[in-house]
Amino acid sequence: NGSNTGHRTSQVLDASSSGSAPVLYPVDQPEVLTEGAGFCVSYAVDWVGDLGTQAEETAAAEPKWELLLGQFAACPGVTLPAGVGGKSPQVAAADYWANQGENPLLVPSPRIQPGYGLAGETAFLETGGTTGQTFVDPTGAGPLDIAATGEFWVDWGDGSGMTGPFDTAGGPWPSGTITHVWDSAGTYTVTVFEKWSARWALGGHGGALGGLRTQGSIPAFEVRQVVSVRNR
Repeated sequence: NGSNTGHRTSQVLDASSSGSAPVLYPVDQPEVLTEGAGFCVSYAVDWVGDLGTQAEETAAAEPKWELLLGQFAACPGVTLPAGVGGKSPQVAAADYWANQGENPLLVPSPRIQPGYGLAGETAFLETGGTTGQTFVDPTGAGPLDIAATGEFWVDWGDGSGMTGPFDTAGGPWPSGTITHVWDSAGTYTVTVFEKWSARWALGGHGGALGGLRTQGSIPAFEVRQVVSVRNR
């Protein structure tokens, strides 16, 4: 589908050919589309011929919404649909997470003391982030409770690849748990990514969310060469 983020419509009904147009009822069905190098959630509208079928298929679609939105964010530009009789708890939670979820999340602010590293020596990273946050968004159906959990990944800037996941925020020498050794002196951009998932609760319903990421960096971090000094 490329980067298509629209939604399609189809008809699922057994209408009579009585000459008058049949009354149709929409059922919003989630679907996964490609977006760049990843995936995102959009939806298709199926039209059915009676309210009973609409209610049954809408109820059957709810676990699909929960499953997909627990893995992927909503597609850019797609406003997730309301459920029968108003926005369902699943859609309300996913809509909030996709459009506002990043706002309250703490962005990593990494540092490595004392502000430089030594080639061949272990450096200790402090992410300046947190692995858990809770927040509440008021909705017409009551408070939407979000409990977010993050895990850290680090690109050390030296081509050694991404390391992680780390389930702690790191710490300074000597007890920090996120460490790295640069082989050569130079300057490196150290980037910390935090990947977020969440559990939500609204009106007696609940489920999982995912797909958000925050990041922070240390630009031009200096790694110095160790110089031996001989006393004569």
